[in-house]
Amino acid sequence: MTEIPKDAILRVETGLTIEQVQKFFTKTPRDKIKQRPAKGGGTWDYVSGSYVTQVLNSLFGFYWSFEVITPMADALATARTGTVVVQGRLKVKIGDDWITKEQYGRKDVMMKKNGDTPLDFGNDLKAAATDAKKKCASELGLFADVYSQEDFFEAQIIDTAPTPEEKKQAIKDKLNESN
Repeated sequence: MTEIPKDAILRVETGLTIEQVQKFFTKTPRDKIKQRPAKGGGTWDYVSGSYVTQVLNSLFGFYWSFEVITPMADALATARTGTVVVQGRLKVKIGDDWITKEQYGRKDVMMKKNGDTPLDFGNDLKAAATDAKKKCASELGLFADVYSQEDFFEAQIIDTAPTPEEKKQAIKDKLNESN
């Protein structure tokens, strides 16, 4: 695994700790990656919505929020096509700033046997919202090894910033040089 200094990855000060930055460059545990059939054949890898929530909680200490911003009338209108689509908004607090990511989620509407009545539209809405939350989290860069496999690289993030003791010693050294 390649060691990369934090300041080589983050060109600006973000307020993220080394531990937080490391999470973006660490593979998702294999037991957290699920598979489901893909339309047209094959399989897709994904992580569960509850795991996304767990990672957001651990990274941002509950200083995050997610909301569906699509009005219910719009969600119902798209559901008539057989698919419910919602737009979600994820906000995470980093330092004093709130970072916002928006993305869409979708879910095929499950129909009763008669074919024209939704089986449980509430569950379809929740699934679309969870899909939107996962996509928003991936916009932050989380789970890149699952959702952007071709661009992901694993790295060990190191801090090259001087420690407080090193800073004090550098000041002492400069004072000694000027005397």
